[in-house]
Amino acid sequence: MYKTYKLCNATTPEGNIEIRAIKRLSDNAFIPLCKDNADYATSKKDISEGAEVQDAEGNVLDANEVKVLLRDLP
Repeated sequence: MYKTYKLCNATTPEGNIEIRAIKRLSDNAFIPLCKDNADYATSKKDISEGAEVQDAEGNVLDANEVKVLLRDLP
């Protein structure tokens, strides 16, 4: 099964946009950005192996954007 994830953002009081969770679109599960969470580890692995990632507006991230995302995720 092809996997697709969507980033869930929030705006800080300073106006910065931060990723708060990842939504797995196959079952609409929200995955917290927690290193101890098995779904989070699986989602990072899937993303690094080429799973589609969408920003909060539904636009598909390109390879360079995914590389930056993986670098910046905890």
